Amino acid sequence: MKQIIIFLFLTAVMQASTIGIATGSRTVDGRPLLFKNKDRTDNYPSDVDWFPGTNTLHAFAFQVNNGQDHTRARMGINDAGFGIVYSTSENLEGAGIGLSGSQFCAAALKSCTTIQDFRELLNLTDGARQVHEHFGVIDSSGAGSLFEVDGYSWVEIPVIDSIATMANTAKYHPNAGPPAPGSTSPQREARAGYLLSNGPPGGLSDYYFVMEIIRDFARNQQDEDNMPLGQYRTNAVLSRYKTACGGVIRGCKPGDDPEVESVMWLALSEPSLTIALPFSARINTAFEFLRPFSGGEGMAGSADRLRQLVYDYNCGRYSDQYADTEMLMQIRTFTEPIQDSLFHAREPNRI
Repeated sequence: MKQIIIFLFLTAVMQASTIGIATGSRTVDGRPLLFKNKDRTDNYPSDVDWFPGTNTLHAFAFQVNNGQDHTRARMGINDAGFGIVYSTSENLEGAGIGLSGSQFCAAALKSCTTIQDFRELLNLTDGARQVHEHFGVIDSSGAGSLFEVDGYSWVEIPVIDSIATMANTAKYHPNAGPPAPGSTSPQREARAGYLLSNGPPGGLSDYYFVMEIIRDFARNQQDEDNMPLGQYRTNAVLSRYKTACGGVIRGCKPGDDPEVESVMWLALSEPSLTIALPFSARINTAFEFLRPFSGGEGMAGSADRLRQLVYDYNCGRYSDQYADTEMLMQIRTFTEPIQDSLFHAREPNRI
C-alpha cells in the first residue's frame, strides 16, 4: 500500500494553514510532494524570494510575507532537495525563547540536507525556540516525515504505509489539547482526505496538487462532476475566504539533480483565484510585476480584486464565508488554461 498522510491545524486567532505530504512511493514519479494553503485574516501580501547560499549554507527559494527577508520562511525548497512547510498549531504551547516558526523554517532550509539533519536541528534548538508548529519535510531520498514542535520538545509522526488524516495534535503531542471551539479543521481534514484518496489512479503529482488540492474551492464533495451554483459556504474547503497563499513543493529522488528536479509551485494569493508559478532554489529572478512590495500590487493585489467579485464585503473584510460559485467558475475559465500551459512548458511529459 502506498504512503500518504495529511495534517491540518487551526489557530485561535483566525489564522490557519492546511499542510500535507506524500512520500515518493505514493507519487507518479517517486518524487515526494508537500503542500500548504496559508490562511490569514489580515490579507498581508505574500511574496517569493531567494537566499543565494554560502560556502556553508544552502541556497533556497521560499515564500515569505511581503517585506521580510531570508531570516524567515513560510515554506521553501533548497538546493539539496530538502523541502519544508509548516502550520501554526492551536493546541501546542509556544513556550520557550528564540526562533519563531518562520525563523526556524528558514534555519532548516539553510542547514538541512536530510530529514535526519532536521531531527538534529530540533535537538540542538530544544529550549531555544518560541514555536508551536507542525512541520512537513521531504528530502532527496524521496522520503518525508511530519513533526509536532513546541519550545522544548518535538514528536515525529512517521508517514505510515497507509492513507490517513487527522485534524489536530491531541492524539499525539503530550502538550496538546483539544481543538478550539468551533474549529473547522475536521471538515477540512475530511475534504483533504477525499481529494487525496480520490486522486489519479496512477499516483499523485504536483499537477494534481496544484490543480485540485491547493485550488480546491466550492465543490460538491459527493459528486465531483457537479458544481453547485449560487452561494456556497467555503469554510470547509482548502482554498477559501481567508486563504492568502498556496504552494506545492515537489522534491527529488536518488539520482536526481535537486537544482533541476525540485520545484516550488507558488500561488501568491488565494489559489482558486490565481495561478501557481514554478520557482527553483537557484533561479533567483521573478518578474517584478508579480511581486507585491505593498498592499494592492502584484499577483496578490490582482487576485484580491477578483476576491471582491466572489465574496460579499458588505459586513467587513473576510467576514463572508460564502462564495459566488458562478463567478469562481468564470475566473477558472481564464486561469486554468494558463496553469496548464505552465505545466506543459516546464514538464511536457509529466502531466
